[in-house]
Amino acid sequence: GNGKDESDVASVRANYAMRKQCGIYYFEIKVISKGVDGHIGIGFCRRINSLDRFPGWEEHSWGYHGENGHVFSGPGTEKAYGPKFGTGDIIGCGIDFRDMSAFYTKNGIYLGPAFKKVKDTELFPFVGFKTPGEKIEANFGAKPFKFDIYQLLANEKRGLLGRIALKPALTSSRFKIVNNSLANNLADNVVMEYLKHNGYHKAATSLQASIIQKGNSPSVEASNLELDLEATHRQEIRKAIFDGDIDHVFKLCDEFYPNVLENNPMILFKLKCRKFIEMIRQAHRQADHADRDKAPHDAMDYDATLSEQEAQSLQVSENPPSIPVKRTTSSSSLDPQHKKKKQKIAREDLSTFVDGLAYGIELKNAYKQEAKSNRAMATELESASSILAYTDLTHPKVAPLFETRRIETVASELNSAILVSLGKYPNSSLERIYRQTSATIEELVLSG
Repeated sequence: GNGKDESDVASVRANYAMRKQCGIYYFEIKVISKGVDGHIGIGFCRRINSLDRFPGWEEHSWGYHGENGHVFSGPGTEKAYGPKFGTGDIIGCGIDFRDMSAFYTKNGIYLGPAFKKVKDTELFPFVGFKTPGEKIEANFGAKPFKFDIYQLLANEKRGLLGRIALKPALTSSRFKIVNNSLANNLADNVVMEYLKHNGYHKAATSLQASIIQKGNSPSVEASNLELDLEATHRQEIRKAIFDGDIDHVFKLCDEFYPNVLENNPMILFKLKCRKFIEMIRQAHRQADHADRDKAPHDAMDYDATLSEQEAQSLQVSENPPSIPVKRTTSSSSLDPQHKKKKQKIAREDLSTFVDGLAYGIELKNAYKQEAKSNRAMATELESASSILAYTDLTHPKVAPLFETRRIETVASELNSAILVSLGKYPNSSLERIYRQTSATIEELVLSG
């Protein structure tokens, strides 16, 4: 139509709603042509709003109109807001989901709040046209915005952190002392419990001394200040895992926590895999030491390829591994027969490799049936056996087997299992507080 009455209106709505997780959602509309009269409205609405009505003309619809610079948030709500806009202008629209307010920008200049207390519902970018020749281009972030929305976000974040950092107003001195005492005691208890939970006895001892020295923490429980024998056992087990002495781990568990490994077969399996890895690592260390200390003629020949039976026993993937042994440095003094040998290994080091291989075969045979239906177990077996395919344990394919975080995972799982067997929480209060806080923040973000 000619745009003389309301029936000539046509609007377009985005396919996707504004994401509350953005905190402040922002988009821009470039007016390529204002057409005859420049009756263009820019705003947002709900999915149910009609597409033959201008933004802001009905309930649950909000808009800024170019022909007069007025804003609308429903029938009878027209009010003056900003300048008119037309061909060549870039109009931005943003919603702050923290307080459900909306603002506009023109050619990169902030125009101030346009709407407050916008209904908290699913909202969509919305643009209306009324006269012939009107043409726009939308930008939802695929191109740089004219307005510096990122600086606005940074300013808002800085202001929020500043408000969080503000100290609460002081009350009477009596309440201040009580509150500080409670806060200090709570923090001391949480940290002490975390240190004891993980067996950090030296740090716990230092904290205990500090608490006693302060002398103003009467509510710190005496049980939290005692480094009990049980925690000492758990720390010894943890240390043995990091030292690679898995046999000592088994001995300590059998002595002090006899049912833990039996009741947690997956942890037992991981410890056995850890033992196999450490046995092969020890063989590598001995081979490295032998290479430095022994002359070439002191070495014996050894074919590094597994026998067919051993290869089939250890095979977890399609390609059977081979025994990784250190090659001796070639020398012009060696006769041709020596040069044809595949690999060299010191005689006294051979037994360590053989023991490791035997344990690996035993481990694979013990769990091969269960691994067929347990993907995690099959992956663990394959990962452990991959160590046999490399002579260099720093190779990217096997180096992760020796990373602290991987060993820490096994140690933490066993520590948690022990605590559960003792009727305690599997993780510390500090960890639970952190997890709860993270979950709360995530839920708040998802809800906008």
